[in-house]
Amino acid sequence: MKIVLRTIGAATLLLLLYLAFWPVSVQPKSWHASNNTGYTGNFIANDILANLTMVDLDTRVGPEDADVGPDGMIYVASHAGEILKIGPDNSVKVFAQTYGRPLGIEFDQNGTLFVADAYRGLLSINRDGNVTLLANRTDDGSPILYADDLVVTSDGVVYFSDASTRFGAQANGGTLAASVLDLVEHSANGRVLKYDPATMQTTVFADGLTFANGVAVNEAEDAIFVVKTGDYRV
Repeated sequence: MKIVLRTIGAATLLLLLYLAFWPVSVQPKSWHASNNTGYTGNFIANDILANLTMVDLDTRVGPEDADVGPDGMIYVASHAGEILKIGPDNSVKVFAQTYGRPLGIEFDQNGTLFVADAYRGLLSINRDGNVTLLANRTDDGSPILYADDLVVTSDGVVYFSDASTRFGAQANGGTLAASVLDLVEHSANGRVLKYDPATMQTTVFADGLTFANGVAVNEAEDAIFVVKTGDYRV
C-alpha cells in the first residue's frame, strides 16, 4: 500500500512540476475592469426577441453575421466556410465556399459581397459566387491573422477588424480558442484595417484595441465604431 501511495505522490508531484513549467504563449497584461452596473437604462431586461422565427440551416452551425443581398435573399456565413442563401420560404442553398472561417459579411452598392474570413483575410464574392482574396496582409507586410467583422462605405472602402495580431484564429485551433488566449493576455493588439478598392491597398486605420470585434459606420460616414470585446466597450 505504501508503494502505491508513494507512486501516486510521485506522479502527482511530477504532474504539478510539469504544469508549473509548461510553456504557454500567453503573456498576461495587468488590467482592472470597471464596476458592473448591471442591466439598466436602455439595457433593461425585455422580451423583444421572444417571438423569433428560427431558420433550420440543415445541420450547419456558426453563422456569425447576416446581410440582405441585392436579390432580397438573406445571406449568412457558416462554420464550415459556406456562405448560405436563405429564401423567403426559409430554403437554404450554398452560395459560395471560402474554405476558411467566414465571420462578418456585407454587400456593397454594386452587389459584391465582402467577407472577413478569420482564416484567410478579406475576401470578395461576386454574384456568381466566385471568391477572390483581396488581402491577407497589410501593405507594410503585417499578416492578417483574425479578420473578424467589416463595414463597406458608400464609396466602396472597406473597414474591417483584425481581432488579434498575437493569436491567429487558424494557428490557435479556431476562433474561440484564439479569442480566449487574446482576452486572457489582454495586450490590446487588435486593430481596424482599411481596404481601398481604388488602389487595392490595405492599411492600418486604428490599432491598440483589445480584441477588435464588431465594426460599424455612422450615417454621415465620418466615424467608425468598433466593439472592443476585451474592454466591453465601443
